Amino acid sequence: MSRNDLIERAKLIVPLLTYIEKATGTTATTIGKTKFMKPCPFCGKNKNHHFAIDTTKNLYKSFNQCVPSGSIIDFIMHYEHLSKNEAIKKLIDLANLTTEWEETDMSVKKKKTHIMESVESKVQFNDVDFTDLVEKAHRNVNQTDYFKKRGLSDNIINQYKLGYAPEGFYFVIENHSDIQEQPYEKLNYYKCLLPIWNSRGQCSYFITRIEDSNVNNDVTKTHNLKGRTIELLNERYLMDGISREVIFIVEGYFDALSIEDIGYPAIALNGVNNVNRLKKLIEMHQEQLEATYFIIIPDNDTAGEQLIKNINKTNIEYDVLELPDGYKDANEYFVADKEAFTLFIRKGVDRLLNAKRGDFLLNYLDDFYSMIEDNEFLPISTGMERFDTILGGGFFPGLYVLGGPTSLGKTAFIHQIADQIAEAGTPVYYFSFEMSRNELIARSISRLSFLENPRKAMTVTDVTAGKDLESVSLHLNNYKKIANRFEIYEGRLNDTIQKVEERINEIGKYQKNFIIIVDYLQVINAKSTSTIGERSTIDTVVTSLKQISRKFNIPIVLISAFNRSAYYAPISFEGFKESGVIEYTADVLMGLQFRNLPQISNQKDDFKKKEIIESFKLKEPREITLQVLKNRFGSASEQMHLQYFAKYNYFRSV
Repeated sequence: MSRNDLIERAKLIVPLLTYIEKATGTTATTIGKTKFMKPCPFCGKNKNHHFAIDTTKNLYKSFNQCVPSGSIIDFIMHYEHLSKNEAIKKLIDLANLTTEWEETDMSVKKKKTHIMESVESKVQFNDVDFTDLVEKAHRNVNQTDYFKKRGLSDNIINQYKLGYAPEGFYFVIENHSDIQEQPYEKLNYYKCLLPIWNSRGQCSYFITRIEDSNVNNDVTKTHNLKGRTIELLNERYLMDGISREVIFIVEGYFDALSIEDIGYPAIALNGVNNVNRLKKLIEMHQEQLEATYFIIIPDNDTAGEQLIKNINKTNIEYDVLELPDGYKDANEYFVADKEAFTLFIRKGVDRLLNAKRGDFLLNYLDDFYSMIEDNEFLPISTGMERFDTILGGGFFPGLYVLGGPTSLGKTAFIHQIADQIAEAGTPVYYFSFEMSRNELIARSISRLSFLENPRKAMTVTDVTAGKDLESVSLHLNNYKKIANRFEIYEGRLNDTIQKVEERINEIGKYQKNFIIIVDYLQVINAKSTSTIGERSTIDTVVTSLKQISRKFNIPIVLISAFNRSAYYAPISFEGFKESGVIEYTADVLMGLQFRNLPQISNQKDDFKKKEIIESFKLKEPREITLQVLKNRFGSASEQMHLQYFAKYNYFRSV
């Protein structure tokens, strides 16, 4: 019987469910055909459908991804903090198959001996321990800001014990007897020590590097130890007995640490000519690396091209993640924009792994059920009962578009809704590309004054002119409970949709349920070179906002102007035609119009139409209708009648 057959036999003898129940002291609950552990053995969450066990396949899965899914061996590894080989050995012992395992172990060892001898004879390892030396240099790390300039966090700097020697390489010569080099002038440039740690936790090699890139051109940036074998940074990942789903391969030391800093394992070749060492190490440890996926990020230069050529001469299976144009290497991208680099790496891993696994829907069904069970999103009330009813309960995650002619109160209406949402407790982030923050605050104060006492209400001009400072102070104090959950981003004419997305990405790091309002569509650029109002630009903005709403599972409300031909006609899809894909992309499409507007739809005289419209504007309050054209969350063609007190920016449902 082979070792693999023996492992499979042990899995049958020791059922996963039985082992977990005994290890955790908890009895599983049965829901349908699946067993669930509550609380979760790893994160302790006390939820149903969180940690599931498939007894037919003898596999477990964490829907919250607090631990990688797998078999009993994976569970033992993570629960008892063992290596894969240690977990297998424990399973074999539990199954009382130790004797048979030792017999297969002897046969395997005999079979592998001559193979490993031939491979290992070609791979040299350093037999010297530099740990004390680099730890001493690490104590000086605060004397330089070089590593911070490379974008590295304190956690990574301390984890790898990056070091600094003010006297340069002379420090190395003076503090370690095994250094086989004689002092010479240029060695004092190499002040930064970059340790390489082996699988035993020892520093078996290190690189020294210049701190100042402006030194003489005849001084190389790095200096390797003479008389010692160049080792790969983190080659220990290939031989430490831990199975990893992904390992990145890069050329430079700081490229690897950039990837490590965001949570992914990475190996640095420390030169494209070291590919052969990588190849031999992978061959030596094929069993550990059987499920590992290698992703290479080559530099954007001739060295990167050579790296791929060298890799292609081996039998290493890999995929390439190409850096965007404008960045020479991974660390340069990391330093320039850590957030974008993190997204680049994560999306790259997801894309490549999905391509490897096959992105079939079967992979998502369990996650889909978990998402439904754990869904904590509730519709966000608008503060208007009738509006909530029309929307199906309030705002749901998706893209909402409100259109209408100019000067009809689109901003006033949505701004009032935003105030009401914030007051009820949901954070609101308002991107204003037309009005200033001060003007919007003044509108809120005006509205609050009207609600308190219509006879003493203040207009926006009254507020900003300080007509009644005592009243302004009173209403500002009341406004604080709204302002506590309301952010206004003042957009500029050259701002792009990328600016909006960057800010929302920042918000999404610390907020879960929130709402975004964008005012308004026609003044946002798709990119710095686009022209406001271009149809392709508008299409880009609309589709980008829809993608953002899906990414963060939030409602986004977008205000849009109507094309001029729709100013004097009842609201219809035609009013949005110049807005490109908006009709098809929006989840909810609605507009504001004068309530009596249909009565002029048959009027042929344009001057007469304008005259009637102006008469509508003179009314106080104005009679407005909100008309829904499309609604994926409720019924379409619904209407809501409103009274608009334009002087005080207040809408009332009637």
